[in-house]
Amino acid sequence: MCGAYFLQQSPTLRAHFGIQSKEDLAEFVLRSDDVDPLRLFEGEDQALLQLFRPTDQVPFLARDRAGEWVGLTGTWWLAMDRDGDQWRPNQQLATFNSRIDKVVSSGRTIHSMPPRSFRVLLPASGFVEWHNKQPHLFRRADGRALMLGGMAKAYEKTNREGEDGGKQYQYAVSIVTLPGHPKTRHVHEKSVPLMLADDQIDAWLDRRRPHRDFAYLQTPQIPFELEIQAVQDLKAMAPIASPETIAADPKA
Repeated sequence: MCGAYFLQQSPTLRAHFGIQSKEDLAEFVLRSDDVDPLRLFEGEDQALLQLFRPTDQVPFLARDRAGEWVGLTGTWWLAMDRDGDQWRPNQQLATFNSRIDKVVSSGRTIHSMPPRSFRVLLPASGFVEWHNKQPHLFRRADGRALMLGGMAKAYEKTNREGEDGGKQYQYAVSIVTLPGHPKTRHVHEKSVPLMLADDQIDAWLDRRRPHRDFAYLQTPQIPFELEIQAVQDLKAMAPIASPETIAADPKA
C-alpha cells in the first residue's frame, strides 16, 4: 500500500502543465477551498515541501468532459459519508488505495457505486513504503516527478451553489495500486502504486475509455529507473544508507 507521498518543485510539473512557480500552481488549483496550494512551492531549495498522508487534502489533475486539463483538490480517501453539507472519510473502509483489479472489474465495486469514480493523476516527487517499520523513499532516478494513477469521486454538496449558480462538489481520491513487483518486494511485498509512463497519461485520463481498457496494468510494471532510499524518519528524511537503484522493466 502507498501510505504516504511527497511533492516538491519538479521539471515534470513545469514541462507538462506550465507550472513554474507557486503563483502558477495557485492559479491551476482554482477550485480548492480546503488547502493552500502555495505551501507546495515554498522554498525552491527545500528537499521536502509537502508530505501527504491519508485523509489529507491533496492536489490532483484530470481532464474534464471536454478534454481540458483541470487542477482540483480532494480528500485522500475515496469512500465518504455525508456530514451535514460536508463529506467526511468513511473510516470503516480503508480506501486511500484502490486495487487495479477492482478498478477494472465489471462487477459491483466502490468505483461503480454512485458517484462513479473517474481516473486522475496525482503528481508526486516520490512515495514512501515501510520495511520493518523503516521508511523508504521511492523516487525516479532522473529526478523527474512521478505521475501516480488515481481514482476520484465528486460528491455533490447540498444547499451550496457556485458563483454561476451551478452545483458544487467535494472531491475524494485514492491511489491505484498494482500487485507487488519482484524488484521491490524486499522493501514492500504486497503492492506498488501505479506509476504512469508519459505515453500512458493521455489514455488514462480519457473519460471516453472504460476502466476495463486498463486491465493490462494488472501486471506490475516499473516504467523508469527508480531510486530507493532508506531514511531515519519522515520529518528530517535523513538518509541512513546509500540509495539503491532499480532498473526499469523492458517495454512490452
